[in-house]
Amino acid sequence: MIRQRDFTCSMLLRASLFEADHLGGYKPVQIVAQCIGNRVRLGWGDWHQVLDRLSQFSAQSPEIRNQRWLETPLPKINDPKFIALLPLIEKVYDNSSEQLAGEATIWATTDDLANPTNPWFMEHVVGLTPSFRRIGGSGNLLLWG
Repeated sequence: MIRQRDFTCSMLLRASLFEADHLGGYKPVQIVAQCIGNRVRLGWGDWHQVLDRLSQFSAQSPEIRNQRWLETPLPKINDPKFIALLPLIEKVYDNSSEQLAGEATIWATTDDLANPTNPWFMEHVVGLTPSFRRIGGSGNLLLWG
């Protein structure tokens, strides 16, 4: 029988891969997963609520993201990066992994920032009076908290 934890970790991995797999390596994927976990721990909702609402807080509009989600394939079952991420995602879920994201809850790639299309992101993250402050990043992945 599959447990709630297993299902949630699977969804967390899928979402994190979608967000950061194209950035190379497994660290960006782990960072995004930690940002999602930070949202849960800060009371943005339970794991499923937070995962359901990822597109609301991204740089790209929900319509663009949802279309890209449908077009993004699952990883190959024997992909070494996918295999390496399995135990890391469980540690993110347990909040026992190496803290790479700090207190970040928002992320975007440099490509996303070149043309943000989500009004919420433009107002709250990159607007004149942002609700979130830039707190770091890794390569092309930028973080706010």
